[in-house]
Order: sequence, then C-alpha cells, then structure tokens
Amino acid sequence: MWGGSYGLRQGKTRFCVFDDSTVIFNGKACISKGSNVVVRQGATLSFGQDFFCNANCNILANKEISFGDSTLMGWNITVLDNDGHPIYWKGEVQETSLPVRIGEHCWIGSHATILKGVNIATGTIIPYGCTIHKSNDIPECIFNNKPLKTDIIWKDH
Repeated sequence: MWGGSYGLRQGKTRFCVFDDSTVIFNGKACISKGSNVVVRQGATLSFGQDFFCNANCNILANKEISFGDSTLMGWNITVLDNDGHPIYWKGEVQETSLPVRIGEHCWIGSHATILKGVNIATGTIIPYGCTIHKSNDIPECIFNNKPLKTDIIWKDH
C-alpha cells in the first residue's frame, strides 16, 4: 500500500472508512505515501486489479467512486464525488454527490482533479493539471472535458 515517486514531499497517509461504507479491492492496489482516502457513511469505493495511485492523492467518496482494472494515477490527484458542502439554489438543496466511474486502463496525469458525476471511458488519458467536470464515453483518447486526440494506446512500462 505504499511506494510511489521518491523525492516528492509526502505527509502521512490517511485511510478513513466510516460506518456502513464499503471499500472493495478487486486485486492488487497501491496507494502511495501522503495520500488521503475518505469513504463517508453509506458510500462505496472500489479499486480494480492493478490500481496504482502515486503520492499525495486525495480520494473522497460520499456516494460512489470506482476505478477500473489497471488504472494509473500520477501524484497530487484529487477525485471526489461531492461538492463538500450543501449548495442551495432558490432555497432548495442541490444534488451534492454523484458517482464517479473511471474505466479500465486509464492514466490520470499528475495534478488532475476529477469532479462529481464524471464517467471516464476505458483507455482514457487525462493530461497533467486538468480539472475534469464532464464525462467521456469515447475509449482510448486524450480527454480534457472534450476528446483532444482519439485512437491512442498507452503502455505502462
């Protein structure tokens, strides 16, 4: 459960699972030093086979976050399925949590942020530093809220 890039400043790792929540490991997973994983009451967090998360990542599940097999995440990434606080519009509370689903063999570049309600297709690359707030249903592409390049294949060395 530890490892990642050496030379990055890394704090303590925190893995906080609340009552009535579920964490599923479908095989080997690596969550590197300095990462913060929070699974709130009633939420589900699932990791596919060969999941890898580099140092200092934040995964915050209020409802549901799932990672497909062979997903690779760089350092300093945030994935959250919620707004963090209730949001009201014209006096009515808005939906603050929506599932996040990341497909198989996705590569999420360092310093990226994945926001609530996002679905990412198999084989997608998310570039360095992007904030993703739209879903992608086109497999094997580079995606920054729209496909930038399609029919790409990436390999983990």
